[in-house]
Amino acid sequence: MIPINLSISEEDSAKIKAAMLESATDAFKQASKQHNYGPYLSLGEAAQYVGISRASLTKLVNEGLSVIQVTGSIQRISKQTLDKFLRDKEI
Repeated sequence: MIPINLSISEEDSAKIKAAMLESATDAFKQASKQHNYGPYLSLGEAAQYVGISRASLTKLVNEGLSVIQVTGSIQRISKQTLDKFLRDKEI
């Protein structure tokens, strides 16, 4: 790899640092929200966990995402299974 020397103004450097700090702060806030979920998610929690609508989650179920039928109308999705399903969809 060839090193590239860049020269930027103090003002631009401060803007870049502020943008990076804001981005990192947002990422940590998002991660802390996800950390509160247990290992098994209701369908609503699963949709919220990945940031999609219930309708979009239903489409993923129709595409093969495994759902656990606990009893009657109670269904759960394993967070681990959901994460793997989405990783397998990466392009």
